[in-house]
Order: sequence, then structure tokens, then C-alpha cells
Amino acid sequence: MVMASATGLSFLVTTFSRPLVPLLAQELGAGAARVGAVVAAYAVIPLVLAVPAGALVDRLGSRRLFVAGACGIVLGLGAIGLKPSIPVLFGAQALAGLSELLVIVAGQTYATSLSTGREREQHLGWYTTMVSAGQLVGPLLGGVLADAVGYARSFLTASVLGLLPVLVGTRVRDLPWASRQEPEKGATSLTMEREALGRILRTGGVQLAVVTSFATLFTMGVRQGFYPIYVEGLGYSAGFVGAMLSLRALASMSVRPFMPRIVRLMRGRFPTVFASMLVSALAILITPWTRDPVSLAVASVAAGIGLGLVQPLSMLAVAETVPQSERGLALGVRLTGNRLAQVTSPVLYGLVAEVAGIEAAFVAGGLLLLAATGSLLLWRDTFAHLDRPQGQVRG
Repeated sequence: MVMASATGLSFLVTTFSRPLVPLLAQELGAGAARVGAVVAAYAVIPLVLAVPAGALVDRLGSRRLFVAGACGIVLGLGAIGLKPSIPVLFGAQALAGLSELLVIVAGQTYATSLSTGREREQHLGWYTTMVSAGQLVGPLLGGVLADAVGYARSFLTASVLGLLPVLVGTRVRDLPWASRQEPEKGATSLTMEREALGRILRTGGVQLAVVTSFATLFTMGVRQGFYPIYVEGLGYSAGFVGAMLSLRALASMSVRPFMPRIVRLMRGRFPTVFASMLVSALAILITPWTRDPVSLAVASVAAGIGLGLVQPLSMLAVAETVPQSERGLALGVRLTGNRLAQVTSPVLYGLVAEVAGIEAAFVAGGLLLLAATGSLLLWRDTFAHLDRPQGQVRG
């Protein structure tokens, strides 16, 4: 519970500030394409280092990596608050993105190692609920504060708040790693990691997790990068933007504690993930036609429900198909796909928005996720394996 609380606080800090990044970049004179590049900078370094970070968690434990990441977030946000400019935004985004990677891979590895089978679903449901709680409170506070004191002071406030997850993270007790393997005679740890990576990449559950998580986050990239600008362009305040982002997080948080029950009601993980991705795709696709507060709120709730189920279920697909000693490395592979989505999607959507307008970017994102949802039909056998009792599958 300590790790879940620390991660929830960390997400409160990052979501407090992240919606303000495109708004600050626009205020500093950046066009749509450059705004997309600034947003994408958050994921550039994690794209390269997600797998090594996962290996480090397997080797060093979750607590150290979490605390290091939380400290990096404090430094990145503080830099933006002290000297807001486009170059500083690029550098601070890169640092904060790397730091959040450490927080995420440490927290996810810890949460997926607490139990097995249905109990793991329940534990992970509550862990992701704490994450969603942070995502709920953060944007709302950030938007209200930005309206009151401006962007620079808001980033400084976020930096100070970032000390809370640092303090809580130091109290995490690492789980025993009894299954950790020692190198065979003549083998190096690097050789073992390469061999483990090869096994992981051939694992159906990991492949499924990468595909579903990548597709969802790639589409949500248009919402991350351009939704604040779109809503503000309709005449609403930064506080209202934060409220809509918080509403999405509230929807995600509300469904996650009931994830095992929802999976049973939907009669398996395949229909659950398929329906969740379909709902998310439609929520993004209709964004240009949501202009009043009610329609904006409905679309935010729909997107939140879809994302709220897809992400923890993709983590479970990894956790239940790899041994504990390689779980951090496998989650790093999944996070590499996530960061690839977060690097490429803002740039792509930024170019679409520059040429055809922000509304066209949302339509493109919705159509892409619809296509990815249809591709899940190719993974029905993998879903069937994951639905076996206790998730005891290693294929």
C-alpha cells in the first residue's frame, strides 16, 4: 500500500503539471507542430531506456529506482518554473519523462509481484486506482492554480509537491527476490539479460500487452497534446480544462477496483479489452463534435473507462506470462512500446493539426484506434490462455 500511495502522489504531481506544458508552449509562441515536439520530448529518453530500467529494477529492487525517479521529477518541474522557455521545456520534459519512467517501472514491478491469479487482478486494480486518484486530483489543481497565479508559479508548486512521493517512497520495503538467477559459469549478467529479452519478446502475453497498450496510448497522445488547446479554444478556462482531464481520471479510477468483476461479467479478458478499446476510439473520434460542457464530460468519461481497463489488463498479460525474476525487464519492454507511442503520436498529430486543424487530428486518432481494435481478433488464442484459472500460463 505504501508503494501504491507513493505512485499515486507522483502521478498527482506529474498530471498537475503536464496539461500545462502545451498551454505554456503555446503562450511562448510555439505552433501546433512545435507543441507536439515539446510534448513528445517527454518520451524520447524513456523510449531508449525503458528496457534497461526494467532490468535495473530486477537487479536493485523497486525502492531505489522509485526514489531516484521521484527526485528527477522535482528537478525537471523546478527548472520550468524558474526559467520558462522553449529550450528549458524541451530539456525539462526529457528529464521528467525519464524520471517518471523509473517511477512507473518500479511501481508496476512491485504491484505485479504481490500475488497471483485473481488476487493479482485485485491488487493491481487497487494500485491503478491510486494512480487514477493522482490523475484525478492533479489536473484539477493545476488548472485552477494556473488561472490564479500563472504557469511559472504552478510549475514551482508542482516541484515542491514532488517532495511528497520522495518521502513516502523511502518507506517502501522491497519484496524478497528469491527467484533472482545467478549467472552461469562463463556467463555475464548482460548475456543473461539478452537471453531473457529474447524469451520475453517471443511471449504471447507480452506481445499482446505491447500491442494493446501502444495502440491505446498512441491514440490518447492526441488528447494529451492537443485536448487542452482544443478546449481552451472553445472559450473555456484552464481550470475547466483541468476539470475535464480529472473527470477522465475519475472514470478510470471508478472502474479499476471492480476490474475482476467486470472481466467475469464480460465473460473474459478478450471481450473486456475489445469493448474498452472500442469505447476509447469512439470517445476520441467524436471530440470535434463535443463543444458544450455536457458532451465534453461524456466523452471524457468514456475515454476514462476505456483506458481504465486496457492498461491494467495489459500489465496482467505481462505479469502472468513471465517469471518474477524477469518481470521488471518484461514491463520495461511494454513501457518501451508506450514511450514509442508517446514520442511519435504528438509529432504525427501535430503535423495533422498544422495542416488540417486540431479537429482532424482527433478524427485521425479515433480511426487509428478503431483499426487497432479490429486487429485484436488475431490475439484471441492468447486471451484464451490468459483466462485460464489462476493465470498459470507461461506461453
